[in-house]
Amino acid sequence: YEGGVRVPMFIHWPGRTAGTRPDAPVTLMDFYPTILELAGVPYPDQPQDGISLVPLMTDGDASAFQDRPLFWYNVTSGIEGNGETFQPVAAVRKGNWRLVKNFEKPLELYNLNADPGEALNLAVSHPETAQEMERLLEDWLADTGVVTPTPNPRYDPDYVIPRQVDSLPEAYRLSKEWKLNSADCGWRPARMVKTSFVDGAMRLQADGVYPVISAKTEPGLPPGKYAVQVELRVPTCGRIRFSWASRGEVVEFFPQRDGQWHTLTGVFEAREPIRGLSFAAPTHLHVTGHYDPSTQPDWIEVRVIRLFSPATTSEGTTPRSRVSP
Repeated sequence: YEGGVRVPMFIHWPGRTAGTRPDAPVTLMDFYPTILELAGVPYPDQPQDGISLVPLMTDGDASAFQDRPLFWYNVTSGIEGNGETFQPVAAVRKGNWRLVKNFEKPLELYNLNADPGEALNLAVSHPETAQEMERLLEDWLADTGVVTPTPNPRYDPDYVIPRQVDSLPEAYRLSKEWKLNSADCGWRPARMVKTSFVDGAMRLQADGVYPVISAKTEPGLPPGKYAVQVELRVPTCGRIRFSWASRGEVVEFFPQRDGQWHTLTGVFEAREPIRGLSFAAPTHLHVTGHYDPSTQPDWIEVRVIRLFSPATTSEGTTPRSRVSP
């Protein structure tokens, strides 16, 4: 966790700085009171989060900095490439101790003097220190009004995060297969794309920044969990987007750009009956986030698209599979 935190800072002001080398931790919030003091401006009547760095610059006096607590709160949350979620994280440092609080994981306590790489979690072996540091952190979070993560009452542990996976989940059966080898294959140009058929496959040539082909599923497929497989080959262009709903929900595929045939698999969950599918390609992670045909006039060939759903048992129930993250 020290990356981006334990960094050197230099202050050079000829005739004013004394050439001291204090090792006390400081923070960006210290700049405000520092600049006010250097400018001779009284500190306004408001909470003060930082400490003026002038004593460090002049005589190296670090007494005010050694044991003051420093706090961090990273609001980032999301989904890793493997489908695992990560939550916001808070931390406090006081002296050589740092407590890290991931809101869905056990506390982490490190002695930065003995373990700057934060490899040895001491929260269990030093419970009093961990509790003291956690109280500091909780008081700071409450004082600043930070909104911390809370359990979502609508959380569904069986919800399938739309994503590319390594292989077809267990206990899934084929629901629909399209062989894209002729004009009557069921998939048609929908937007900004030119299609042709080459060696038993549909070739997609971009005719704009977001080319799309689409297909109807009649009758509509019921809501539920699905897996999709696509056989394609890609020379140099980028990502592929498969969509099953009108609300912008997609599975993103990132094929190997080697011109060879590959089978890519994705999983998703439809919350309403599926009446149409779309396939956006070739797109590219360019400045705009899309494929730019003016600079990369490449193509994608799609040979087969398959849709799978969980197989049912003789009692009509769907067995649990490895689709759920």
